[in-house]
Amino acid sequence: MKKIIFILIIFLSALSHAQVTGSAMSGTVKSNKGEALPGATVEIVHKPTGTKYFSTTNFDGGYAAQGLRPGGPYTLKVTFIGYKTTEITEINVGLGNNLTVNVTIDEEQNALEEVVISTKSKGNFNKGRTGASQQFSNREITAVPVLGARSINAVTKYNANAGANGTFGGQDSRLNNFTIDGSVFNNGFGLGSDSQAGGRTGSTAISLDAIEQLQVNIAPYDVRQSGFLGSGINAVTRSGTNQIEGSVYTSTRSNKKDFIGTHAGDVKIKPGRFEEKIWGARIGAPIIKDKLFFFGNFETIDNTSPATNFTSTGSPQSSGQISLPTYTEMQTLSNFMKDKFGYTTGPWENYDSSKESKKFLARIDWNINNNHKLTARYVFHNSSSDQLTSNSNSLGFGNRTNSVLAMSFQNSGYTILDNTRSIVLELNSQLSNSWHNNFIGGYDKQI
Repeated sequence: MKKIIFILIIFLSALSHAQVTGSAMSGTVKSNKGEALPGATVEIVHKPTGTKYFSTTNFDGGYAAQGLRPGGPYTLKVTFIGYKTTEITEINVGLGNNLTVNVTIDEEQNALEEVVISTKSKGNFNKGRTGASQQFSNREITAVPVLGARSINAVTKYNANAGANGTFGGQDSRLNNFTIDGSVFNNGFGLGSDSQAGGRTGSTAISLDAIEQLQVNIAPYDVRQSGFLGSGINAVTRSGTNQIEGSVYTSTRSNKKDFIGTHAGDVKIKPGRFEEKIWGARIGAPIIKDKLFFFGNFETIDNTSPATNFTSTGSPQSSGQISLPTYTEMQTLSNFMKDKFGYTTGPWENYDSSKESKKFLARIDWNINNNHKLTARYVFHNSSSDQLTSNSNSLGFGNRTNSVLAMSFQNSGYTILDNTRSIVLELNSQLSNSWHNNFIGGYDKQI
C-alpha cells in the first residue's frame, strides 16, 4: 500500500507542469518541412540571473521545462545536428502558467531568414490550463496607483471578481487563502478585517515592493491551491539578479494644511489629526555572478488618526458627533479616579490612536547547478494598533465603547500586537528530461 501511494505521488508530480512558486515552458521543435526533430537540445536562460534550464525533445519533437522563475525575460536556444542554431529572445512567463513556444528551424545549408514561433489553443482538457485566474506581473504591480500603504489588496482589487475590503465572490475576506513563495501566509488568529498575516492590526507582513508576481485564483485546477471559498492569492517575492539594483521610497499624508476648517457655522470644532508616514528600501545584488544572489527589503509605516469621532455633550471643543454623557460628568469621573485611586484615566475625546508596522524580508537564491536551484527566504514583521475598550459582554446588553450613548477613557483601551516570523526553503530539481521535483518547507510563527 505504501509503495502504491509513493508511486502515485511521484506520478502526480511528473504531470504537474506549473508549480505554485514557478512557471513552465513547453512546445515543439520542427523543421521547416514540418518534421518533428527528436533529440534536439533546448536551453532556456533567465537573462537577469543567468539561470539555465535544459530539455531534450522527445519522439514527437516536444519539450518541457518546469520550475522556471516567474517573469523574465528569457532566451530560448535550440540546437540540433544539421540544423541552424536558433535563438528566441524576450520571452516572459507568468506565475503558475505553462507558456507554449513552438519553434520551426531551418537546415544548416539554408539561410535563416526568419524563426517561426507559434502558439495555439489546445482542447478543453489539457495540462496548460489553470482555471479561472489572473496574473499580475511586476510591471503591473509597480504601475498600480496606490494612496498610502502599498499592500497586496491594492492590486487584487482590480480582479473582476473582487469586492470591497479584499472580498471575492461575496465571501468574507478571511475566507481567502494567501500563499507567499509556496508557504501559507494567512491571518492565523482570524481577527481583524484582513486575511493576510498582520491583519489583526490592519497591517501586512510583506511589503508590496518585495513582490515579483501575483496570481489571483478563483477556481483553479491545481489541487495544491485549495482551502479557500473566496480566492486563492498566490505570490512570489523578488530575487537578486546579476545587476545591483534597488530603490528608496517615502510617502507622507497629513491634514496639516490651512484648508482644514475649524468652524462649522458659529460652532468651533477641532479637526482630528490624520497622518501617515511610510518609508522603505530594497536592494538586489549578485554575491557570485550567475550563481548566488541576495535580495532584501525593509519598510516602516506610522499611522495616526482620531481614536473616536465623538465628543461629550457640552464639550468646549465639540465635533460633528455628540455623545449623551456630558463633559462635566466625564471630568468629574476622571477626577474621582485620580483622587480616590491614583489612577489617570487620560482624555475621553480629541485624542489620537496610532498604528505602527515594521517589516523586513531577506532572500537568497542559489543556482547549485543546471539541475538544482535552492531558495531561502526570511520575513520579520512587528506591528501594533491602539484599540478602544472592548464592547463585548456576556449579558448581551450595556455599552462601554464610544457611541451616541457612551464614552470611554483613553487608558481604558489596549494595544494589539501582531508579529510574524516566517522561514521558507525551496529546492527545485530537474531529475531527468521528464521528471521534475519541487520541495518546499516552511515555518511560520504569529505572535
